[in-house]
Amino acid sequence: MIVTLGVDPGLQICGLAVVSKQANKLSLLEYISFKLPADTAMHKKLEAIYNAIVELIDKHKITNLSIETSFLQHNAQTFLKLGFVRAIALLAAAQKNMVVQDFTPCQIKEILTGTGKATKQQIQDRVKNLFPTATKFVSYDSSDAIAAAVCGCF
Repeated sequence: MIVTLGVDPGLQICGLAVVSKQANKLSLLEYISFKLPADTAMHKKLEAIYNAIVELIDKHKITNLSIETSFLQHNAQTFLKLGFVRAIALLAAAQKNMVVQDFTPCQIKEILTGTGKATKQQIQDRVKNLFPTATKFVSYDSSDAIAAAVCGCF
């Protein structure tokens, strides 16, 4: 059995999801949008995200990490901060000897919907189709994390 942690990195909201694959059956074990107050110091945000990731890894005996790569869009500061979140997820995976897979947003969209130009709503709709119990999304971050986790199962 493969148990994958999907991470949609973010400092305001970080999407985390755990998906398992046994034979050809996918199961959604847990998903959260980890939201932190905007006024929380950066090092405390990173600590909280790291602790949440390690807790999920231990709770579900996760074997794989599937993380969305960051890309420089408009703001170099945002890109840098997302890199910090990716780094702590990668550190947690390294400490637990996990398999790590990076996926670009386009790759995740392509794998889930068949097109690399899918909208966030289309990704969320596909996730709901795969996992009918996944209905309570606070933001697109958790559905993006589920999508990343699904990609990491293959």
